[in-house]
Amino acid sequence: MTTVIGSDSDWAGKPVQNPEQPTLQTIHLKSEEQIGLEANSILALVGPNNSGKSYFIKQLRAILYGKSIASASIDRGLIKSVEVRWPTGDLRSYLRQVAESNFKDAGTHYDPELPYSVYGSSPLINKENFSRWDSPFNRFGVFIETFVRFDEPLSRITESDRKSLEDYGNAIVKLRDQKDAYDAVREAFKYIFNEEIHFHFHEGKLTFFLGPRPQEMPSIADANSVNVIEFLKSARTIDQQGLGMRNVVGLLMRLYTDSRSVVLIDEPEAFLHPPQAYRLGQVLQRVCQEEKRQIVCATHDRNLLSGMAREGSKQLVVHRLSYKGDVVNQYSSTNVQPDAFEDIRAKSRIRYTPILESLFSAVAVLVENENDALFFEEAFDNYESGSTVPQAHALNDSIIFIPTNGNGNFASIADLLRRLRTPTLIVGDLDLISEKKRLLNTVSVMGRHKYSEVDSLAAAIWDRFREVYSAEFEGISKQNSEGKLKSRIAKDIKADHKDEEIRRLVEELLKSLASIGILLLPVGELEGFDRSLFDSGDKNLWARKAIDSKVYENEAVLSFCADVASAASRVINVDEDASYR
Repeated sequence: MTTVIGSDSDWAGKPVQNPEQPTLQTIHLKSEEQIGLEANSILALVGPNNSGKSYFIKQLRAILYGKSIASASIDRGLIKSVEVRWPTGDLRSYLRQVAESNFKDAGTHYDPELPYSVYGSSPLINKENFSRWDSPFNRFGVFIETFVRFDEPLSRITESDRKSLEDYGNAIVKLRDQKDAYDAVREAFKYIFNEEIHFHFHEGKLTFFLGPRPQEMPSIADANSVNVIEFLKSARTIDQQGLGMRNVVGLLMRLYTDSRSVVLIDEPEAFLHPPQAYRLGQVLQRVCQEEKRQIVCATHDRNLLSGMAREGSKQLVVHRLSYKGDVVNQYSSTNVQPDAFEDIRAKSRIRYTPILESLFSAVAVLVENENDALFFEEAFDNYESGSTVPQAHALNDSIIFIPTNGNGNFASIADLLRRLRTPTLIVGDLDLISEKKRLLNTVSVMGRHKYSEVDSLAAAIWDRFREVYSAEFEGISKQNSEGKLKSRIAKDIKADHKDEEIRRLVEELLKSLASIGILLLPVGELEGFDRSLFDSGDKNLWARKAIDSKVYENEAVLSFCADVASAASRVINVDEDASYR
């Protein structure tokens, strides 16, 4: 007979109340930087691919254990040590109670039964000797599996498989005995996927079915009607769904049935679509606040991060990791300013999404508009495919071009990116020189130490243009002549200007700006790479025509891409806060 656990009153027990448990107070890095954590906070580890996010979690696990484990060395990594926030000063009594409640009684000893594949042989604890825990210490040792849960995608997916009611260690079986947890899982799942789920028991196995529960669904103690049996035969069950849905179910069940205070999660957003990842981020933040959990997660998804930030940015701590590609110092990391996310929403003049995406890129390149971004993406792909420079290949998959809707937004967007600790470059038209205030504002953000030098060079260029084109300003008021001069500079400024002095000044200015990550186009503007395509008067058509005509294969374009790659490599490797070999 097919039976379903369907009535909300059918519960074998009550949810386990979370006892007060230890949490992480501070993670000390080898760079001497610190990551401070509240008891109910989320630490989100972000960065481009292969930047060491997953390994950071594994090394943290090893340090909390106190010895190297199968997947990580205690010494190799960014982390130097941790500080643990214990719930009591009387550790001897506290840990004795924990051991009595959680460890196997082995006569004169307690056996923590740690997974051998992870920790190797785990020591027994002498029941008569708890004196070594008289004072607080900064690791969990053999108690690690009691206080810390390590979670990765594949295990969460298998957690959603059908389970026998005799498999007491599985989350879904635990969930059957915890009504509050069951309700919380169902509520969170519906919020993320807009689908109901209910228990489904069939052929001795427990799972969930999706969709509304039939009104005539009986209690577990009663037989099912013909209609219910037919419904169950055709019901969509969770173990038959996509990996994203199964991943979330496994994660939610574990979070709500497992009372461990510290949860280390690798890729919680695995296999999810963007809106679902965003809502999962909100759910995880609520879990931390309402369940008093502390989550450390490695993520590749800006949507998950955005959800976390929107739900409760005060509890969110973001730490950015980078791969430097340096033989000596391969990896680095740095804290993102706590108020950066609120300021991005309040101050950004472009979409929020690409700014967050920069957290998962090795370097962000600001350009003036969508057409510039489109062309440079194609140009850089072409440059990378034919380049013999290793840095070009390393950057190709982790460089993002962000349009800013005009050079007037360069300074504000660059400031936001730098507050996210994203290595940032600016690529713009040479006519930025005609907007002295904009130019200097941008320099103030990218490299204030070059302000005076750039100011002097820009002023000299203006003065020289005034001399060269003096005839145009005769008989014109000073106010009008300044506007006309500005227009003349915007129109004619380029590295190969006919006037030798202007060429020299522009060359010096370009070098000075490039040293702080501002690369202005020597040809003046993007269309200067091939003006033969500029026949319609519509600049918006140029980028598409240029791509179709493979203008990106021109020597001038390839040379400029090489300059961008070189500047990107420099900005990635400068002023890093932590590194390890």
